[in-house]
Amino acid sequence: MIGGQVQTAARVAAILNGAPAEPVEIDELLSAADTAYYDEDAPLMDDASYDQLAELAKRMTGQAHQVLGEVSGELVAVPHAYPTLSLQKAYGADEIYRFKESAARTLGLEGGPDALALSIEPKIDGLTLVLHYTGGRLVRALTRGNGKVGEDVTHNVRGLAGVPAEIPEQSVTVIVRGEAFIPLSRFAALQAAGEDVATARNTAAGDLRRKSGSQSIAAGGVTKAQAHSITFLAYSIEGGELSEQFPTQPEVGACLSAWGFTVPEYRLASQGPGPDERFDEPATETGRAIADLLDSLAGIEFATDGLVLKVANRAWQRRLGASEKTPRWAIAYKRLGAEYETTVRSVQWQVGRVGQVTPVLICDPIDMDGAQVTHYTAHHAAFYRSLGAGIGARIVVTRAGDVIPKVLRLALGQQAEPDLPVPDACPSCAAPLRVRNEKVL
Repeated sequence: MIGGQVQTAARVAAILNGAPAEPVEIDELLSAADTAYYDEDAPLMDDASYDQLAELAKRMTGQAHQVLGEVSGELVAVPHAYPTLSLQKAYGADEIYRFKESAARTLGLEGGPDALALSIEPKIDGLTLVLHYTGGRLVRALTRGNGKVGEDVTHNVRGLAGVPAEIPEQSVTVIVRGEAFIPLSRFAALQAAGEDVATARNTAAGDLRRKSGSQSIAAGGVTKAQAHSITFLAYSIEGGELSEQFPTQPEVGACLSAWGFTVPEYRLASQGPGPDERFDEPATETGRAIADLLDSLAGIEFATDGLVLKVANRAWQRRLGASEKTPRWAIAYKRLGAEYETTVRSVQWQVGRVGQVTPVLICDPIDMDGAQVTHYTAHHAAFYRSLGAGIGARIVVTRAGDVIPKVLRLALGQQAEPDLPVPDACPSCAAPLRVRNEKVL
């Protein structure tokens, strides 16, 4: 079974390198990745590979892949008042230029792309939350779920940093969207204290999606989400007449801040980028804004997954509208992660929220954008065994898109160590482990 998972990983790599594939096979691979990311809080592949597969499927069928993320069944499912859509993605200036060019053409702007001002903010790698306030009081908090239906996690969201219990606006229901995350310094402290945590995002997602009652309560009577210092950053007010009162995106942020929310910093720019521009050598106003904001992210307390570029004019946002899958007025810029070499010192097997046991390689520390990183996910038992990275091995690691530190491959000149051991008993409770659907549980 584990060998079959290795074959799946190899198949993804082969397709991306030009091997023939039918659309139905690619859709099945994407759906499996959706389930791993949204339902199990354990990404199966990096963002770049997923996006390349999705783009290939779109070219073959003319249809965008429908992102699948389901509610767990353990929490109350609630329909969203407004869909929580995914974003278009760009990996370079050329794709951002085409995005602006298309939006300017749709809007009929005489000045072309340079007449289109963008509000640029960090893309926070956390768990999306949608907060509902009625009569000025927080009454409901939902996860993203599948974009149409979310999970009610109000019991875990009350009292979090950045989530006011009350806001001044009482005349209408207010819906606020943002991201919840564990501050990186707090996560490092949890690791140092020996807590069973693999990644900041997975830990935050697990804490917030706990059922009410004893499962969600930590020592001292606070929720585990509060004990882990989970923090909320707000970035939008959803739909309705109130949302339409703000002429520009920065004014939305100013209002949220005045209400007591924590909001991310932003940059505002119009001219550029050029289609061939490099952000390490910016030549336009937008290019410089992107470079400046990326530089400012070093040492911040939350992991990022690139930047989000939004049409700043809110009336223009409404005119541009959305497709079934994505808004036409926003795009995510994602950086491909830098690669580093380090040495494996030990292996920890950790139990995830749904019972999957995953290997984490403990290595010599590396400075990644101001954070000392020592723990790298080896994804799953099948990847770990195929990698063959024993104690003392040199490996290549990354934090692609500034998200999850992970192992890529053995360093040049290293030989794979065969038959690396996989535990047969749970490292948490010592119960016997089994293989199901190619996962060690």
